[in-house]
Amino acid sequence: MAAKSLTKAELLDELGTTLGTSKREANSFIDALLAIAYRETKKKGEFVFPGIGKLVKQKRKARKGVNPKTGEPIKIAAATVIKLRLAKAAKDAILGGGKDAAAKKPAAPAKGRKAAKPAAAKAPARKAAAPKKAAAPKKAAPAKKAAPAAKKAAKAPASRAAVAPKKATRRTARK
Repeated sequence: MAAKSLTKAELLDELGTTLGTSKREANSFIDALLAIAYRETKKKGEFVFPGIGKLVKQKRKARKGVNPKTGEPIKIAAATVIKLRLAKAAKDAILGGGKDAAAKKPAAPAKGRKAAKPAAAKAPARKAAAPKKAAAPKKAAPAKKAAPAAKKAAKAPASRAAVAPKKATRRTARK
């Protein structure tokens, strides 16, 4: 996702060339579509963009929260929010779902039986992944004090040291 996102002017240009119309006509089309979506969502509570998703107006109840700075409990007022629920077609087109995703799912276990774990989950390779410690220097020279980060790394169990950094998920990418 390092690529720059499409600007409105670029979108209008591409839409105009795809449909064989001018940028002005493409702009009026998008403006009209958005006006309809806003009006219908406000009036009926939802609007469906076919193939993209559904704009939904929801009411949230008042609730208790915590001020992250002070740790003090606070009251969060009731609010009306708007959500965009993505359509399955959009998810499949973007994430590459469809028949391939269904084929990758494991078969459902029969009633009363537990699902079999994959071979990789049964036998973790901790011994092979554990880094070997370097031999301690002989008492010829006094050792320097290790930095606090180095001490923590030395105290960490071998299984943690071999774990790769966490991949970004869709939830973390949104923030």
